[in-house]
Amino acid sequence: MNLIVKKLKLHNFGSYKDTELELDSKGFCLVSGQNNYKGDNALSNGSGKSFLWSGICYALTGETIQGLKTGLKNIEVADPDMFVELEFSFDNNDFVVKRGINPAKFITIVKDGIDVSGKTYTESVTKLNELLPELTKDLIASCMIIGQGMPNKFSSFKPAQRKEILEKLTKSDFMINDIKERIAIRQTVLNTQLREYEDSLLVNTTQLTDVQRNITSIKNQLASAIKPNFDKEISDTEELCKKLNNEIEAQKAIKQAKSTDYDKVNVSLLSLTTSKQETFTEELMAYNGKKSSIETEKAVTEANILALQKEIANLKSITDVCPTCGQKIPDVHKPDTKPKEDELAGLMTKRDELQTKINNLVAKHNDNITNINASYAADLEKVNNELLDLKRCITNAETIISKAQIDFNNENEKLNRLKYNKETWDSQYNILLTNKTNAENKEIELKKNIDIISKYKIDTESHLSGLGKIENVIKRDFRGYLLSGIIAELNKYGKYCSAIVFGTDQLNLAVEGNDLEITYRNKPIDNLSGGEKQRVDLILQIAIRKLLQKYCGFNSNILVLDEITDFLDKQSCRAIMSLVEQELNTVESVFIISHHAEELEIAIDSEIKVIKDETGISSLA
Repeated sequence: MNLIVKKLKLHNFGSYKDTELELDSKGFCLVSGQNNYKGDNALSNGSGKSFLWSGICYALTGETIQGLKTGLKNIEVADPDMFVELEFSFDNNDFVVKRGINPAKFITIVKDGIDVSGKTYTESVTKLNELLPELTKDLIASCMIIGQGMPNKFSSFKPAQRKEILEKLTKSDFMINDIKERIAIRQTVLNTQLREYEDSLLVNTTQLTDVQRNITSIKNQLASAIKPNFDKEISDTEELCKKLNNEIEAQKAIKQAKSTDYDKVNVSLLSLTTSKQETFTEELMAYNGKKSSIETEKAVTEANILALQKEIANLKSITDVCPTCGQKIPDVHKPDTKPKEDELAGLMTKRDELQTKINNLVAKHNDNITNINASYAADLEKVNNELLDLKRCITNAETIISKAQIDFNNENEKLNRLKYNKETWDSQYNILLTNKTNAENKEIELKKNIDIISKYKIDTESHLSGLGKIENVIKRDFRGYLLSGIIAELNKYGKYCSAIVFGTDQLNLAVEGNDLEITYRNKPIDNLSGGEKQRVDLILQIAIRKLLQKYCGFNSNILVLDEITDFLDKQSCRAIMSLVEQELNTVESVFIISHHAEELEIAIDSEIKVIKDETGISSLA
């Protein structure tokens, strides 16, 4: 892991407005500050020189070394935008990471000139963590920005937390987590297998219950399977079918005979109607002939009567007396009309006789018509009664045929069913025997499966129990064993650095239970004087950096030493700087933040001055 930090750019970050700083090839660089801000009467040295380096940690992790995530925007400017942009390379890949608010949180990631940011802030954070998982706040605080006032100094952690920090920094926690994950994966696999075995047991047990229930059912069917007397039932049914068929044929014959008679009577009905019409026609012709002859004779007689009456009237109109004088006219004689009148009387008598003949003829004709109709009605009633009787016989035969046919069909179906049952009874009985054998074999197979699966289930539960014990060992003992070599190496580096700074290697790190204790000259670190503790803190930070270089291959081109020499005398300062010069000769830029650099005679190659102006805005001079 080789981190080369090149350029830091701040915009409205902390007390800065717009600041840009080249970080590589600075050598030993003194960072001093001047506070001209009237808000605190310029009595504080809070120019912003320490917060300058928080931009590195914020760009990479989203928080400062001090753990701040919000409230980082410069409150002295109205511009809502704030960002930190860091240009660096990591393991031969060039990166530019820009993080801030505008006004919502945002982050952009450019890798080797290509924007690889996510679509959302969360996606971008996830992407950055995937690309640079090693660059954590703990690593930056341990290897790049070392400060006297930093809250995450190694000695500031509780003894039990120091082991956890070392695990994270040296990635031994990765090995532990890897083993835990492997165990968890194996536990998941075994738990899945266990559930499968339990499901399979449930399935097989359920199937076994069903099979055993089926066996019981088949046995009951076999026990109650008594073969019927199919031959007798078939013979009785065939005899009944024969009787029904004979009845059907007999009724069909009756129906046919009655239908024939019905047709004949229908023909006689037609003949009766025809005969009536012929008799009626003969009567009418005879009647009309006689009546016409008499009426003709009567008409002639009436014509003669009229002619005779006219003649008599003419004869009576002849007079032999003058109508004027009343005297008899000579040679005129009044004719005698009596013979004519007698003849007229005879004609009138004849006419009356002829009318009487006509009346008698009409009366006789009407009587004949009445007799003809009466005779026809009697014959018609007789024929209709005969047809009605025949129709009843036909209908009765059809009813008997229909019922007998239904009975025949039912019995014939029963007959076919009996014949089929006779043929299939033995086959069905043999099927029951086969099903019983198959079910019993299935019962044996399921019991064997249940025994095998139960054994697998017990073995799996045993394996899971063993993994649980291994997991407990890893949680309690293995992490301490794994850390023992790392702590021993750190202890060796600590002693080496202690010899340079203190002139003695009596700095000691030792594991006591779950605690990592730090002592100098057999005194716990919390009991040391301020100067001793300050130097021990620095020794531990440098020792941890050396440890990470060896175990993780980590190296960075910059190191920030924030007020590490404050409160130290010249001799202690020289010892600290001697350690820095010996152990950090591969670092291109060492930024030393100090209020007393000149007093302590610290040799420097360059200088950066942070000036906070009267408005509270910090900038680089």
